[in-house]
Amino acid sequence: MKKIYISFFCCTSLLAKAQQKDSISTSINLEEVSIFTHKNLSPALDHPIITADEIFAKQQEIHLIKRSQYAIDPSFRANQYEQLNVQLDGGIKAMNACPNRMDPITTHLSLNQIQEVELIKGPYSMRFGPVTGGIINFISHSSQKENGWNGELSTGLQSNGLGHTTHVRLGYTHNRWNIQAGYNYQTFDHYQDGRGTTIPSGYRSQDYFTKIGFSTKNLSRYEIGIQQQFGRDIAHPTLPMDTSFDDTSILHFIGKTKLSNSKLQELQTRAYASFVEHQMHNLNRPNANMMQMITDVESQTIGGKIEGIWRIRQLQLYTGFDWFYLARDGQKVTQTMMNHQFSTNDIWQKSINTNLGLFIQGNYRLNAKHQFDFGARIDRNQLEIQHPSDLFLNYYSHLKPNDYLVSGTIGYEYLIQPHQALNFKVGRGVRTGDMIERTIHLHPVGIDGANYLGNPDLLPEINYQMDLSYKNRFAINFSWLDYFSFEIIGYQSFLQNYIVAKSTQIIQHQKNTSVKQFVNIDYAYKFGFDFNWNLTFNTHWSLNGSMNAIYTKNKDWNEAIALTPPFENRINLAYRNQWMNATLEHQYVDRQQRIATSFGEKISTSYHLINFNSSFQIAKPITVVFKIDNILNRFYQSHLNFNYKNQADLPIMERMSNPGRNFKLLVRYSL
Repeated sequence: MKKIYISFFCCTSLLAKAQQKDSISTSINLEEVSIFTHKNLSPALDHPIITADEIFAKQQEIHLIKRSQYAIDPSFRANQYEQLNVQLDGGIKAMNACPNRMDPITTHLSLNQIQEVELIKGPYSMRFGPVTGGIINFISHSSQKENGWNGELSTGLQSNGLGHTTHVRLGYTHNRWNIQAGYNYQTFDHYQDGRGTTIPSGYRSQDYFTKIGFSTKNLSRYEIGIQQQFGRDIAHPTLPMDTSFDDTSILHFIGKTKLSNSKLQELQTRAYASFVEHQMHNLNRPNANMMQMITDVESQTIGGKIEGIWRIRQLQLYTGFDWFYLARDGQKVTQTMMNHQFSTNDIWQKSINTNLGLFIQGNYRLNAKHQFDFGARIDRNQLEIQHPSDLFLNYYSHLKPNDYLVSGTIGYEYLIQPHQALNFKVGRGVRTGDMIERTIHLHPVGIDGANYLGNPDLLPEINYQMDLSYKNRFAINFSWLDYFSFEIIGYQSFLQNYIVAKSTQIIQHQKNTSVKQFVNIDYAYKFGFDFNWNLTFNTHWSLNGSMNAIYTKNKDWNEAIALTPPFENRINLAYRNQWMNATLEHQYVDRQQRIATSFGEKISTSYHLINFNSSFQIAKPITVVFKIDNILNRFYQSHLNFNYKNQADLPIMERMSNPGRNFKLLVRYSL
C-alpha cells in the first residue's frame, strides 16, 4: 500500500507548483506572527540544537508537554495536540501513529534542518487548515543563492544523560539548480534529576534529508525532497510502554509559479506524503512478569494545497483550497503469562479521516497608518471507522460522521508611529475531534491509568477568541541607555463543545481498569496576557524579559481546563560583540493550584532556574557553543509533565522530574 501512495504522490508532484518560503513571508503581513529561532543574538553565530526542547527555548509562550526526553509536544495558551496546527514549511504534516503520542511531530523532523519557527497566534489564519488555538510552522533552511558549496559539520555533548549528537549539512548551487542534504545522529542515556534520581529516558535516533530545487528566469521556483527518521530503543517513563522503533518517511514538492497577470501574481501549491511505522512494548517494565504487550501501529498522511496570491490596488488577497488525508491502523497483542492466553485490541479500528477546505484571506491597507484584515474558510471533514469493534457497533449510531466547519476572522491594525502600533483581532476557529478523541478503542492515553474510549458522535469544538496588543519602542536620552521596547497582549477565548474525557460505566474485559469516554461540555473559557520587554544599554549589553499568565475554566465541571500552564517570568542579561554572545537567564515558574481533577492532575510547586548560554566564534569557520542548564541543580517538575507509569524504582502517578545540572558543548565548522 505504501508503494501505491508514493507512486501517486510522485505523479501529482510533477503537476504541482509551489514554493517553500514565500507563503511564510507573505503570512507575516496577515497574522499576529512571532518568528523565533535557535539562533543567538548574532545571525553569524547560529548553531544546531542539541535536544528537541531547545528549538522552543527562545519562545516562552510555548510550553512543553513531556512524556520523556524524546516525546515532546508543544502547548500554547493551554492549546495542545490538534488544537494547534503544527506543520513544516507552510503545510507539510507527519501525524503520529502512536495513540500515546510517543512520536509527536518534533520526532518526525530533521531538527537541524530547521532554521526558525513561526508562531501564528489564535484562530486568525485561514490559509493552513482548520485551527482553533494557533499554528506552529517549522521553517527549514533555504538554499544558498550564490554559486558554490555551503554547509556545516557539528558535534555536541551533554553531561547529564551522556548525550551525543552529530550533524552534517551540505549544499551546492549552480546557476538555477541547487541541492541540499543532511544527516543527524543522536544518542542519549538516562538522565538524573536535581535529587540524583535516575530517570529512564534514553534513546537513539538518526535521520537524513535531501532537497533538489530549480529556479526559472522569471523567479519561479520548484523543489522536491525526501527525509527519513529512525528512532530506536526509546524509554518513556510516563507511559505504560517503551518504543522499539519509530520510523518516518516524508516526501514533498514545493514551488512557486510567477504569473504575468497584473492581479494574480503567483500560484503556489504543495503536495506531500508521510508514513510512520511505530512499535511499542512493555518487555522491560515491572508488569511484564504478569502480561506482555506489543503494539504495532502505523499512520499515512497525504495532503496538498493550491493557493493564488492576488494584488488589487491596496488589497492583498489569498484564495485557494487544501486537502488532507489521514489513515491509522494497528493492533495491541497481549499475552497473559499465567495461562499464556493471547488477546488483541484493534486500537485505531482502521480509521480514515479526510478534510477538504476552501479559504480566502486578505488585508486592505487604507493608508500608511490603518490596515484591515479578514479571512474565512469552510471545511468538509469526513471520518470512517472501517473495522469497528462490537462495543462501537452497539454503543454508537454514526461510525461515518460528516461535519461542515465554518471559520472566520477580522482584524484592525493602527500604526500610531513608526515604532508604535495597536492591533485588534477577533476570530472563530472550529475543529473536529482528532482520531484519539473519536476512534481510540480502550487504550490508556491520559496521565492516569484509565482506558480511554473514543466517541465518533462528538460535536466540533468551537473557539471564539479576541486579541488586543500594543507595542512601542522609544529612545532613552541617557548616556548608557539606548532604547526601551515592549509589547503587551491580552486575549480571551469562549469555548463551545469543548472536548474532555469523562468516567463511564461501560463494561469491558478488564474489570479493574476504569474507563473514560470523550464527551463535549457546553461551555469553557480562557483569558490571559503576554508581556515582553527589552532594554538596550549600548551596542554590547541588553536586558530583556517576558512574562505570561493564563486563567482557564471548565464551567460545566467547575474546574480548570487540563494542562493549563502556571504563571512564568524570565529575565535575561545578554552581552554580545563581533565574536561572542553570552546570556544569563533567570526563570521563575509559579505553582499551579488551578487544576483539572477529572484529568488526573495534581498541584505543582514553584521553582527558580538559572541557565547560561554562550557562543564563541573562534575563527571565521569555527563556532563553539557552551551552555549550562539548571546551574543550581534544582529539583523541579514542570506542570505539563506526565506522571510516571509502570516503573519499578519511581513513584507511580507522580509527575516526572526534569534534568538536574547539565553541561552542553558543541563545536561547528561551516563552509
